[in-house]
Amino acid sequence: SYDETFSAGQLRADDSWSADTVVFNSTFDTDGWAEGRGLNPNSTYSGWTWTVTWDEADNWVVTNWGEG
Repeated sequence: SYDETFSAGQLRADDSWSADTVVFNSTFDTDGWAEGRGLNPNSTYSGWTWTVTWDEADNWVVTNWGEG
């Protein structure tokens, strides 16, 4: 989900991001697919953030992710 206050707070914590950057917060469950891909299988991740930036080719690009 997107929360403007949360996104602004995350971006203020690291001033290297451009004005064309937003942070999304998510909760998701994994299955067996996650094993070997850097996530724990059959787990719930809460407070996971995805940072996306609008690039010069007019696309949103994931530029960072992880537990917030």
